[in-house]
Formats: sequence, C-alpha cells, structure tokens
Amino acid sequence: MEACLSDIKLQYLWDLVGSWSRRSHCQAREVEELTEYLQFVSQVIPHSCAFICSLYDFCSTFPSPFSLHKIPWTVCQDIEWWCKFAGEWNGVHFILPERNIIHVYTDASGTKGLGGIIGSEWFSARTPWQYRTRHIQVKEMYAVIYAILCWGNPSMINMSSSTLIMTQSTKP
Repeated sequence: MEACLSDIKLQYLWDLVGSWSRRSHCQAREVEELTEYLQFVSQVIPHSCAFICSLYDFCSTFPSPFSLHKIPWTVCQDIEWWCKFAGEWNGVHFILPERNIIHVYTDASGTKGLGGIIGSEWFSARTPWQYRTRHIQVKEMYAVIYAILCWGNPSMINMSSSTLIMTQSTKP
C-alpha cells in the first residue's frame, strides 16, 4: 500500500516552500507554522525529517514570537531541498506489513563521550579528539555510526531521523 500527499496538499507544500525560498527575514511564529506543516508531510516523504532540524534550531533563537530574524543559510538549504525533492519523493513511502524490529538507542555528549544500548548490550566510548569541538548533531551521528559498526549488518539497517532501526530480514 502506498501513502502520498493529495494533489491539493502537494500544491500547498510547493506554494509554501516556494514563498519561503524568496524570503530573507521571518518571525518565530512563521517558522513554527512552516515546521508544523513540514513535520506533517514528512510522514509520507522518506528521510525528509532530516531537513527540518535546522528549522527547529532556528526557531529556538527567537526571544519572542514576533521578533524578526534573518533566515540563516542552513535553513535556506533545507527549504531548497524541499523545493527540489518533495514532489519527486511524494508517495514512495510504502506501508509494509509488520516485521520484527530491534530498537537501538544512542546518545552523545558535548565533550565527554558517546554510547548506545541494544537489549542488554551496550557500548560507551570517548568522543574522538577531532570531533570534540564539532556540533552536537555530528557527535550524535558518530554515535549512530559506532552502533552500526558494533552491531549492524548493513543489509538490515534503516535510518529515520535520529532513530536507528535494525530490522531482521525474513529471507534466509
């Protein structure tokens, strides 16, 4: 079964991100409205949650809902992604029958280290020195990669936003 946006919702999405691609400044409440709609449509546009994170970060910089800020480059890049790929990727998300899911949880800290847990197994490691001054999202991704190297079989891994889901294959 295939899930996709209706033509009306897809047109609204294009109009919305198209208008944002021409803007240079905005208010917090406007960013919140955009983020809410993108979060809604990300349910049927695979991997699109990754292109909302900069909007959340940007929204947290506003002192009040009505203050005006310049839209940062990272947000412009994410909006550009939505303009280019939202229509092409609409409806490619299939609703699959249930399958066995193994949950892997990872986390990283500012300078101390990273860790992960799967069932009763866990790992912890120091953050490599070359990553200690990097953005926390880089460190979080490093923790996910570390978990994949510890427990993963590349053919069994699906990644969604900040959650890593390892699925057991039903094929022998």
